[in-house]
Amino acid sequence: MTDSPRVGGWTLEAKRGEGAGGIVFRAVRSDGIPGALKIARAGDGVGREALVLARAQRRWGPTLIEAGRLERELAGPDGSALPRGASWMATTWVDGDALDARLARPCTDEERRALAAIVAHGVGRGLDELHRGGVRHGDVKPANVLLAPARPAVDRARDRGATLVDLDLATEIAHGSLEGGTPRYLAPELRAGEAPGPAADLYALGLVLAEILVPSLARAPALDAAAVVEALGAVVKEARDVAAWTAALLARAPGARPSAAWIADRAARALRLDVDLDEVDRGSPGSGAARVRRRSARPRRARCTAGRRDRRPRARLAGRRARGRAAFGRGSERAGDPPLDALSRRGGSTPDRTGGGGVTRARGGRRALAARLLALAAIAPPEMDARRRDGAERRRSRAGRAGARRLAGRATIRRGSSS
Repeated sequence: MTDSPRVGGWTLEAKRGEGAGGIVFRAVRSDGIPGALKIARAGDGVGREALVLARAQRRWGPTLIEAGRLERELAGPDGSALPRGASWMATTWVDGDALDARLARPCTDEERRALAAIVAHGVGRGLDELHRGGVRHGDVKPANVLLAPARPAVDRARDRGATLVDLDLATEIAHGSLEGGTPRYLAPELRAGEAPGPAADLYALGLVLAEILVPSLARAPALDAAAVVEALGAVVKEARDVAAWTAALLARAPGARPSAAWIADRAARALRLDVDLDEVDRGSPGSGAARVRRRSARPRRARCTAGRRDRRPRARLAGRRARGRAAFGRGSERAGDPPLDALSRRGGSTPDRTGGGGVTRARGGRRALAARLLALAAIAPPEMDARRRDGAERRRSRAGRAGARRLAGRATIRRGSSS
């Protein structure tokens, strides 16, 4: 029995896919961590992709673990020849089946609508992450979308239901060059020879979603945008919301297509995903809709925890009351008057069950409050009265000077008129 081939500290187990740039194997590191190990067919075909992954620092997709070059020629588990000096990289392993294989199986209309929303959410988040990092994917298609075994329940990276993989044709947005692509999913501006941008990824995502919603489109030899939009108009009523996003992604003008974050936000709502506040704070869902969901979710969390025995806010309130008593002076305590928060207890208010000196509501109403304010005014410290007297004298002095100036002005006017 021959030993399994090893690359660096990784043991190759099985071939899982291949493309123009290289072959992908499932591999296990010496410490038992699984990963996807991609080996270039020749030369530095994987090195550029490793640099893009290192720069992107993905969370909604596979992350780079390590990279290197083959020190000697190897034979893969499937017998494929792996030349010496070929570049390789290892990324985190993502469980799931490819979307193209899933589309080959029959689905109900409801399943197609849910699948389209899951893909729109996961791929939308992944594209938004790449685009904000200055990277264009360049090859969005069903074969590069992996579906998780379970449906997502929370809008966060580790629970995503779909993952966009394979950055073999990814480029920097500022670079403005086209490294290649699948002709079926090329945007109109790319066919016209214009510089590629993030909107081209969004057009390809629209075609992928259309193939999910309309089975006949997945079997068509080519996809025409006008025909696709017409077919989307005939989808069942329950899927028309997703069909509307898809039609928007297929706009001919790149600037008319919605952003990846917008698509992901709408899909999260359609799937009724719970909002993860930590995920939003990290900046992944960076659109306005995500921030609105964050603002609407925080009060809900505050209301849910209001009844818990969390005494820290009440401790701060108690400290403020103490500082308020100091500001009014200690004369009230020497005169035997109750503290500020004792009015409610004397008036028969509802007891504070938390025991933390919480704010209570007096039953005495406005009369009790007015009586308490009058009592406080009567015992105000002398220095406060002195300040009031000084202020009043200054105001009277200013008023007197202003009145004298007005009188002098009037006298001048009379003398001028008499002469």
